Amino acid sequence: MDRKTIIRIAQLYYNEDLTQQEIADLMGLSRITISTLLKKAREMGIIQIHVIPDEVETVEELEKALAGRFGLKQAVVVQCPPGPEDQIKKHIGMAGARFLERTLKDGDTLACSWGRTLWETASFIKPGNLRINVVQLNGGLGQISDKSLPTELAKHLAHVFGGSYYYLHAPGIVGNPGIKDALLSDSAIQGTISRAKAATVAACGIGSIINSALVEFGCISAGQLDQLRALGVVGDICLRFFGRDGRLRRSELDERIIGLSAEDLRAIPCVVGIAGGPSKHEALQGALRSGLLNAVVTDAESARAVLNTE
Repeated sequence: MDRKTIIRIAQLYYNEDLTQQEIADLMGLSRITISTLLKKAREMGIIQIHVIPDEVETVEELEKALAGRFGLKQAVVVQCPPGPEDQIKKHIGMAGARFLERTLKDGDTLACSWGRTLWETASFIKPGNLRINVVQLNGGLGQISDKSLPTELAKHLAHVFGGSYYYLHAPGIVGNPGIKDALLSDSAIQGTISRAKAATVAACGIGSIINSALVEFGCISAGQLDQLRALGVVGDICLRFFGRDGRLRRSELDERIIGLSAEDLRAIPCVVGIAGGPSKHEALQGALRSGLLNAVVTDAESARAVLNTE
């Protein structure tokens, strides 16, 4: 096992207070392997009185550079050991969970979008003394069930935070502007959107045009995805599509979206984007330039990729 991975395991155990079984699940290893590697870390001198990671200074520099370059209030960068993108999502998700636990205060309202990294974040939240209400930022996506979708995320987060959850009982993208207008006139939908606008913290996934799940979930067609690419779209936050330069790209879809507008998002005190991995580099760059976010949680390689691209 390489040194970076052993250091990461030591950090998770001694600094993040995860159990050996939790680390095993996160790393895709057995608990016995984790125990063996912790022993090896002591033998190698990595674990002394506290963990001495090789790249803490580099990570801190990346966080400062991201915050400075993109005008962020906060940036959290996690050093991930080599591995598949699903494992990177888990590490980012854990860091996202710790960010939310530090940022949220008892009685706050958390608004959330959707995404697989956000689901990982939700799965690492540790129940505590906080009571947090959770509300959807945008309508549902498609007709299939998936734990990463808005309704499931809101319900799970509210459960672990001991609060109430508020569904947005409407599709994220409806068939035509007339349907949108009709739905937005409904008092229940108005109430949920008002709650989302009043949230203290918004946790957002960052969608990528490279592997967009919007087609998979039946939210848009393959043809519409091609049209977005033709407009220069590289990603989205809450179904608000942007280019690599961060500028929003308007299309006919904008007239059919149920959820918060870009202006509504920018008005929320803390809007954190939680995403990373090789497939998200371009989308992350556009998201950071868009002004929709004022905080980010990502991995070191993604941070370097964004900072090294003009």
